[in-house]
Amino acid sequence: MVDSGHRISTGSVDFYNVYKGMVDAELARAPGAEFEAVSTRVGERVQLSGWLTNRSGTILSSARNGATVHGIVYEDVSGGSTGRIVRAAVSYPLSLDLPVGESAEFTMETPDLTGVNWQNVHSVVLADYRPGGSSGAYDMLQAAIPFSAPADSVTTALFAQVATGSGYSTVFTLSNTGDAPLTGRLILTDRNGNPWVVSLSEPDGIEESASAPGSISSIAPYTSVVIPPGGTQFITASPASAGAELMTGWARIDSSGGSLGGVATYYYAPSGTPQTIVGVLSGPPLAAVTIPRDDDASRERYTGFAVANPGDGAITIQVYEVSADGSTVTPLTPIVLEAKSQKASYFIQDPKATQKLKGSAVLIGQDGALFSAVALMQNQGIYTAIPVIPGATGRVPR
Repeated sequence: MVDSGHRISTGSVDFYNVYKGMVDAELARAPGAEFEAVSTRVGERVQLSGWLTNRSGTILSSARNGATVHGIVYEDVSGGSTGRIVRAAVSYPLSLDLPVGESAEFTMETPDLTGVNWQNVHSVVLADYRPGGSSGAYDMLQAAIPFSAPADSVTTALFAQVATGSGYSTVFTLSNTGDAPLTGRLILTDRNGNPWVVSLSEPDGIEESASAPGSISSIAPYTSVVIPPGGTQFITASPASAGAELMTGWARIDSSGGSLGGVATYYYAPSGTPQTIVGVLSGPPLAAVTIPRDDDASRERYTGFAVANPGDGAITIQVYEVSADGSTVTPLTPIVLEAKSQKASYFIQDPKATQKLKGSAVLIGQDGALFSAVALMQNQGIYTAIPVIPGATGRVPR
């Protein structure tokens, strides 16, 4: 049996030639999906995560046609007539419709794997479905060997604000200051917590601006990050279609090896020539941040911010404004963020906020919740980045 039952042969046959022919025929078929997958050891378990892009020509879902992502974890060890033993098999049904060309994120985790030699443990991911709908044989869409990364070697860098459309694009400038190659994925999520399909491109020549679309491009919510020691990679995120309206969201980079530093630069170029350029640094998730404020609504000077929830559950962020001498702490309206969602606003848009303030704003994740944050100052239409300082004064309630 080959490809989840797409090809089956029974009876007394020339095993080598028949089986080889079946395998060769399957390899000649175009794949029905694309994988970006990572295998991570978490304690005594293996976590398989990534993205599946539908190239099958039909809508995929577990309800429509049994579409499912599977993970197989095996160990290279002698066992009878084989040199491999399967240690765990996990699955992730596609519960929502996945249209052709779109991507779905998946995460699967095995039970504890006891008594294994972790140096010999490997994994594979695959996706299959039933072309006939609710009945008939299954057919494999694609299989892949995940990139393997120990949990303690994976670094997550967060960008709490990304903007595309209505003249906006975002350029990620990523540098590897380490002595080893860096590999990973840039993943974009819209403000509602859904995979965000954008045009992702890289300049492919020194004559090409980092803010202009390059020839290496894809329409997807993610792309690979591969940076040699001392190298730098530029990735431009722009609308997936011409004339798209302004959309915002956030991004993260999960990487292994090397040492990553990154900047997200927002370009506003409604007629092709940049009118506004401002960049913010990536950062880790934090439980509390302080943002300087010098706001005056009468002078059109406002402090803006964006916060993103990288977690799988809803969180609440308590917000306070603090006077310049630290003596007055005023609670503002808490921010509730659903899983993987994002919000961008100006502090003075909160009805409880002071319209003229020299001081700071303090954001604290309730019950220790972690979030990402960036901040900008708008002064009569001109933007600049301002620091997001980790931590908060003890005068603010916890």
